[in-house]
Amino acid sequence: MGPKRKRAGAAQTALPVGQPYRRGSTVSQFIEVRHATPRRNLPSIFRSGLNPTLARGKKKAVWLHTSGQTCWAILHVARRHHTPADEIVVLTLRIRRATLRRTNRKGIWTCEQVIPPAAIFGVNDLTIFAA
Repeated sequence: MGPKRKRAGAAQTALPVGQPYRRGSTVSQFIEVRHATPRRNLPSIFRSGLNPTLARGKKKAVWLHTSGQTCWAILHVARRHHTPADEIVVLTLRIRRATLRRTNRKGIWTCEQVIPPAAIFGVNDLTIFAA
């Protein structure tokens, strides 16, 4: 057996100490997902997190997406919230995989629990560093 090779394109992301993260592995406890929202919601989100009880749809859940679905999510949120697409921000989150449920649409997830502000580590692909 030869030396282990690093997989091309593997993400090198910072996680809480002691938390395993291997993309595509059953060992993964955390998953990196995104949430599109109107810019006006940011103060509330950074204060109290993403709360599923505030969802406007039939299902009271926080809707999340993978990076491949970001364009679709921005247009969907803009249409649903009657907001121009340039007023939509995309939050990058790192949350436990066990709290998510897949939908029937590829790359779309839901979470029925409150996602705390500490789970947010990026806004519009800019990394946030906690002090």
